[in-house]
Amino acid sequence: MPGASLRLASLLQREEASGVAPEGLRRLAALLPPDPERAAAVAARLRLSKKGLKRLVSAASRSSSDMGDACVLAYRIGAEEAVDRLLLGEEDSTEAVVGLQAWKRPQLTVRGGDLVAMGLRQGPVVASTLQAIEREWSARGFPEDPEEQRSIARGFVDQALSDSSDS
Repeated sequence: MPGASLRLASLLQREEASGVAPEGLRRLAALLPPDPERAAAVAARLRLSKKGLKRLVSAASRSSSDMGDACVLAYRIGAEEAVDRLLLGEEDSTEAVVGLQAWKRPQLTVRGGDLVAMGLRQGPVVASTLQAIEREWSARGFPEDPEEQRSIARGFVDQALSDSSDS
């Protein structure tokens, strides 16, 4: 792992190459090791806002798995934090960061009530099934077509109903 000055120099170069505006919290994160507990301690010491604390800890939580699908990462943690992690990562992420500049968070149209209407009983199974649907939907590239979303949902509802009848 490169030292703080090398991480900062790499970040500055990546910000410029990606056309991303300089950001103080991101640059502070470059000076810190990728250690969420240490980042939280620094944020507390600097008396950062809750949002600043969350962002600094998120940046310190970066890992090589962040280099997967940038849109999935942005959907999961937010575009601003995804850009931070990508720019602070060890791999060149210029293309992914540029792609996130105009990214808009997609919307899953399937809701818990839809799952109940498909036959699930209200309760924890609805939440866990909805989470599984959301993971599959994001893995497929966030299809916008409501019918495709309902088809994904139907598959998971059928599986949940099958699992509950086996018990």
